[in-house]
Amino acid sequence: MQICPAAYNSFADPVSQKCVTTCPSTYYADNRERKCIQNCSNIYYADSLTNPPSCVAICSSLTYADPLTFKCSTSCSNNYYAYSGNNTCVQFCPYGFYADPSSMSCKTQCTSASYQYADSLTHTCSSSCSNQQFSHKPSSSFNGSCVRSCPNGYFSSPTTMSCVTKCPNGYFG
Repeated sequence: MQICPAAYNSFADPVSQKCVTTCPSTYYADNRERKCIQNCSNIYYADSLTNPPSCVAICSSLTYADPLTFKCSTSCSNNYYAYSGNNTCVQFCPYGFYADPSSMSCKTQCTSASYQYADSLTHTCSSSCSNQQFSHKPSSSFNGSCVRSCPNGYFSSPTTMSCVTKCPNGYFG
């Protein structure tokens, strides 16, 4: 296989055995080695949105670097969440974000009807709170949170494990 000059922005094509400016279908331009390859690896991801399609360290906008496939995709592999902070697929969302199972993405607020509580212990959007936390939803919106103690103006209901505006019957506030 020949080495193609970077000055001409060409890549060694293993199919035609020539230097080409665009790699054949299903191949990606490897800018480090100046050749066309079928699979990107290590810290590089196959990005079909670049021109020519190339192996990149950071995926194009609205795509995410998937560490299982080494491709830039609009969705992540199973059990991975799309994190728009650096366009990557992650198993766990970073601090301040919650893994939303309905969208399979990292969110700053939980807005899904099915997963409306931001659980700060598990860093996930949940349908209910875990570990003796109280569910707190100040309005009818979906944005709820899980808290260890209810904020001022709310009472902890041990029967529903939620924050309520009126003390439940049989309890004193």
